[in-house]
Amino acid sequence: AGGGPRFDAAQAVTVTAVADKVDDDDQTCNVTVSVAGGCADAKYSVPVRARWVALTAADVDTAGIVMDTAGTDAAVAEGHATTFTLALASDPVSAVTLTVVPDSAQCTVSAETVTFVPTGAGAVPALQTVTVTAVADKVDDDDQTCNVTVSVAGGCADAKYSVPVRARWVALTAADVDTAGI
Repeated sequence: AGGGPRFDAAQAVTVTAVADKVDDDDQTCNVTVSVAGGCADAKYSVPVRARWVALTAADVDTAGIVMDTAGTDAAVAEGHATTFTLALASDPVSAVTLTVVPDSAQCTVSAETVTFVPTGAGAVPALQTVTVTAVADKVDDDDQTCNVTVSVAGGCADAKYSVPVRARWVALTAADVDTAGI
C-alpha cells in the first residue's frame, strides 16, 4: 500500500549550512519535524508532538584585509605608477572603510580611503584598485623607499572589523630619474 518507504524505515534528512561569507560566529539552527497538514491518516491528523533537533552552523569566515600585490612593480620610476588591489576577507554587516597611507612624500595614492559595503549575497565585496605614483620631484636624491599601509579606519560599526584587524602594507621604491648637472 502506498508507494513510499515503510513507516518504520529511517529516512535521511540533509541540512546544509549557508555559506554566507560573513564573520558572524557560530549560529544555532533548530530543525523541526512535524506532520504536514492535510494528512489522510486520521491517527496523524490529530496533533502529534513535533520533534526538533538543534544544530550548530560553524562559522568559517574571518574578518580581514586582503591585499593582492602580484602585479605590483617593486620599483617605480618617478612620474610613473603601479597598482595593487584590496578586498575584504568576509562580507561585512555594515560599511567598512580602509585608510591607504603612504609613509613618505615620495609617492601618492589614488585614494586615501576605500569603502566596502555589505553585499548580502553570500559573497565578499568586489576588489578595489589603488594606484601608487612615484612623485617626479626634479631632485637628484637617489632612490627612495615608500611604504603604503592599509588599515581599517576608526569608527567602524561592524564589530568584527572594529576590533584590531591586521594592517597590510606594500613596500615600493621610488626610482630616482634625476641627475645633478648644469
